[in-house]
Amino acid sequence: MGYTFDVVGGAFEFRTYGQHCVSGVCTRANLPSREGAPATNILYGIGAVSANELWTVGYSRDPREPGIGLTIHYTNGTWRIVDSPNPPGAFSSSLKAVSANSSTNALAVGSYQDGSTLEERPLALGWDGATWRLITVPTAPGCTDRGD
Repeated sequence: MGYTFDVVGGAFEFRTYGQHCVSGVCTRANLPSREGAPATNILYGIGAVSANELWTVGYSRDPREPGIGLTIHYTNGTWRIVDSPNPPGAFSSSLKAVSANSSTNALAVGSYQDGSTLEERPLALGWDGATWRLITVPTAPGCTDRGD
């Protein structure tokens, strides 16, 4: 999982990229990307329930909007983007890793940028089989991205 890029209309465009391997034979996975020109869609992590059910997570940004976490689910041969929430007041968010142990239990983690302080904060999402929900993650005292 990751991304591929090209120059479109003089600007870089990043699209999701992955390979699907079965019995040692790998082919390009037909992963969806969010639209917007030039689009930015990058994948960072993958977690598997089984060979027929996977999650991959990352970051998506339309040039006219702040970035948002990207969650893509693979089931029964089909990849689809599944909406995931941003914390209230978040300016942007990105998901870096995902772990799944059943069709109704997955955890995605990353960070978001606080819209008022612009500091990075921890982000965790839980999958219940139907939707992603925010999980409260405490911020460690004294830790900021400002180098304090």
